[in-house]
Amino acid sequence: MAERLELAEIHQYLDWINVMTYDYAGYWSEKTNFNAPLYATSLPQEPADSLLAEANVHDTIAVYLKGGVPASKIVLGVPFFGKSWKGVAAENDGLYQKNDGLSDIGASWVSVSTVHGEMAHHWDEEARVPWLHDAEAGLWVSYESPRSIGLKGAYALERGLAGAMFWELTGDSASNELLRALLLGLTGE
Repeated sequence: MAERLELAEIHQYLDWINVMTYDYAGYWSEKTNFNAPLYATSLPQEPADSLLAEANVHDTIAVYLKGGVPASKIVLGVPFFGKSWKGVAAENDGLYQKNDGLSDIGASWVSVSTVHGEMAHHWDEEARVPWLHDAEAGLWVSYESPRSIGLKGAYALERGLAGAMFWELTGDSASNELLRALLLGLTGE
């Protein structure tokens, strides 16, 4: 998609570019997958195409940088929401499994931190994002935690990006855990 954009030309007319690095998986996904992985994973995915393999924050930002956009004009978009699926198999803790479509259970941090405590919590060390799985109920949730959001903020800082933006505040807890983690990542504290 980015090859259709004249990135080296358009950035000169813009003060910044908000790059939405989320919604990599959703109702259109044949299998469960992460909403906003920081990096690609080495696990085989089907279909094994380059679009799926590059559906992560790092590879998306690399496209803009290779396209000539200065890092100082790139604003990293992060989600304060997630995605959930139903009818998910127990294999691989529900990750990359066929499903019966999106579930209506909440997938934001506020939902995960207050409602879904009984689900099995997992962390993908390669993608650097968490997920939940309830094998008995066949539910699977991709979400953002303070840890994953903090890592995304640190990623923006390390690469000299202009900063970060998020969608949307109501997905955070009442004590603003995600917002605080993003700020700490962006400032290196």
